[in-house]
Amino acid sequence: MMNRVIRFPVTLKYSEEPDFDPDALPRWRKTVTPCPSDWNRLTESMDVLEETQFQYKPNVYHGIRTGRLSCITVLDIDYHCPMAKLIHAAIGGTFPRAVRSINGGSHLYFEYEPGLESIYSVREGVTVLNDGRFALLGFNHYVRSNKPITKMPKALVAMLLDFQRQRRPIRQSAYELISILPTEWVTDRNCLARLIRALSTLDISSTLLIDTLRQCIVDKTGYVDEYELRLLINTKPSTEIRRFTYAKLIKVVKEDHEAMFIEWNAKWNTKRPAKKVLAAIKPKLSYKHGAMTRLSDLKAFDPKLTAKSLLQMNPEYTISVITICKHCRRKHIKGCCSLYFRKDKSSCQVIANIELV
Repeated sequence: MMNRVIRFPVTLKYSEEPDFDPDALPRWRKTVTPCPSDWNRLTESMDVLEETQFQYKPNVYHGIRTGRLSCITVLDIDYHCPMAKLIHAAIGGTFPRAVRSINGGSHLYFEYEPGLESIYSVREGVTVLNDGRFALLGFNHYVRSNKPITKMPKALVAMLLDFQRQRRPIRQSAYELISILPTEWVTDRNCLARLIRALSTLDISSTLLIDTLRQCIVDKTGYVDEYELRLLINTKPSTEIRRFTYAKLIKVVKEDHEAMFIEWNAKWNTKRPAKKVLAAIKPKLSYKHGAMTRLSDLKAFDPKLTAKSLLQMNPEYTISVITICKHCRRKHIKGCCSLYFRKDKSSCQVIANIELV
């Protein structure tokens, strides 16, 4: 493993106002300082960074690039995280290098684990900092640990991979449209307020709105100011911003990035099916990430219904074929019913991300 990591400047701002939780204490919030052009050459020994030999300027803080560039993966665990005991049990007896953060949480340092994605709040209070992200360096405000950086235990890797597969859903079409926009749209406060207003005009829940915006911001900048994001979402927009809708956002993208918009438009704006075909079934359907519904169950409402018409209704629905048991008609796996036999199976079409209400 490399013993040198990439650092860059970070600013800290103390929030005097409590978070949206009335019982929360004032918190430090991190903001990335514009990086110098030669940031990738700012490499230091990990041991030196944790010791006093490193020459820090007063009130200047540094972040460490995580992931392949520095060969480290950091697990950020918040204060009073409900998953903390489960994570500690997966780590086992030998605890890794850890630093206590200024907000009471901790950063656990491991050797680079390429299979893990950088996911903010993959579970409540647990964030994976890997490729494309950074961790605030343990200095001054941090309680440090000088233990060597070790490989992540297999049990913990398996747990995080499972969390990764079950990550919270986002509105994929909105995410891909916003990804076409330049980074200024998620770093400038006024532009971000317009994005929030545009997405709020869609028929999506506030949780899905926050998760979609958070993922866009993290993928573009590497870090999300959770306090600032929630503050913008809960602030009443100005008259000018209230006039900005999702349709106007599409118009902006179309005018400024026509080539990429054509690709997006071809994927998401397919021809709608006839209203008569969906009249009986549409009120009984709802979008739910990860749900699986058989096409035969949907056809019970309208025999003329096809998978193609459902996919045209919502591009986020997907169709697949699964193997089912001939006896219990559930997924064909060992022990699915008392009459299970490996050759007694058939197939059926299922629609993903859709459920009957």
